[in-house]
Amino acid sequence: MALASVGCSGSSEVIKKREVPFNPLNAYLPPSQVPAPQSIKTIQFFRTGYPEAPPIIRLNRSDDRLTLKFDELSVVGGQFYLTFTHHNKDWSVSNLPFDLYQAGFFELNLVGSIRNKINRPEYFSYEISFPNKDVRFLTSGNFMAHIHDFQTGKILFSLPFFVIEDVGEMDAFVETIFNIGRNGGAIHQPFGIYEYPDFIDFPQVDLSYSFIQNRFWGKAKNMFRFDFSNPGQINFHLSRDQAFQGNFDFIDLNISRLDLSNPQVENWVPDPDLPRLRLLEDLLNFKTIRNRSTLVTGIYEPVDGRSSQYAQVTFALNTGRFTPEDKSYYLVGDFNQWRPGTADKLRFNSETSNWETQALLKQGRYAYTYVEQVGNELNEFILSDDLTSRRQEYTAFVYYFDPEFNYHRLLKALIFNSEE
Repeated sequence: MALASVGCSGSSEVIKKREVPFNPLNAYLPPSQVPAPQSIKTIQFFRTGYPEAPPIIRLNRSDDRLTLKFDELSVVGGQFYLTFTHHNKDWSVSNLPFDLYQAGFFELNLVGSIRNKINRPEYFSYEISFPNKDVRFLTSGNFMAHIHDFQTGKILFSLPFFVIEDVGEMDAFVETIFNIGRNGGAIHQPFGIYEYPDFIDFPQVDLSYSFIQNRFWGKAKNMFRFDFSNPGQINFHLSRDQAFQGNFDFIDLNISRLDLSNPQVENWVPDPDLPRLRLLEDLLNFKTIRNRSTLVTGIYEPVDGRSSQYAQVTFALNTGRFTPEDKSYYLVGDFNQWRPGTADKLRFNSETSNWETQALLKQGRYAYTYVEQVGNELNEFILSDDLTSRRQEYTAFVYYFDPEFNYHRLLKALIFNSEE
């Protein structure tokens, strides 16, 4: 595989991304993120060397890079290039000029691919790592990587990532409070402690904080409760009415083996054109979810290699009771960026009395769940036991508003977990 960069070094051009209007089916994504088309599959984006890590790197650290991997369903190899935009903490495009947040080439080309050995469906795999000798980031903050089609220049999809300065000291924990959440369930109330660096003159004004659950970057919650009673230290937390639901559940799907020896597979058709498998049904509101996942979003394990197969996978949801056929259930998971689209909507099958949909998935291990669209909102807890607190992953961010250049620097990030 060959990687190369072309473009005008030090370009002052600034990409102004179109703002995507609110759509409940985009609820997990930052508002400026472009979701991947159906031809792009198995996207992985992580800190190089740590596939389980979120896309967070430290500023000016040569040992910190990001790796992007994805497949394209195609009969011929493609060409792509990457551009990068800097964003405020709310994911609006910042006013920072290009040459203040990025050095080197304006575009980073991704050329070369690996073709699979399996004829159906045909796909090519791509991989690139950055920053590198051709592209460096000069400031901290929220960033978006945009992957373009080389021929048309169109943005095919984009992915959020974070560059932190890693200054100051932070600790955080979660307090679980039972019986006051949705339907009397448990809530998670995160608390943070930040010892800020000496250059912060007005911490009450210039610092801000957010918590994110399970790497759903588009659903950050900002802090409005602070305690400055200890010099040089800030205590911050969400109020109880802002707290996260503590019972978000994922299902662990392991289809590394595409055959009937897999205990999650009900039926397997090794069709030479496109293998098909049907999973055992999932149960709505079942108190002990079969194959409850220990994964969090973004930590999934596709089977690498030129012989890895894709299969047409049928998911089935048993509601356990009569459900009107105008219900809008969707399948969401690592395989569709947790963004339900038209192809992910479940439809009632009167022959099986299940709600069903299909997805084209590569061999590997994934986390997924089901959501229900209710008006302009998503009910994310149709599979969850309302009374049980589940282990959730949280990320805390500390931002500093730079008074000279009017943008949000990202000083610190911390990943921590709740207890079950």
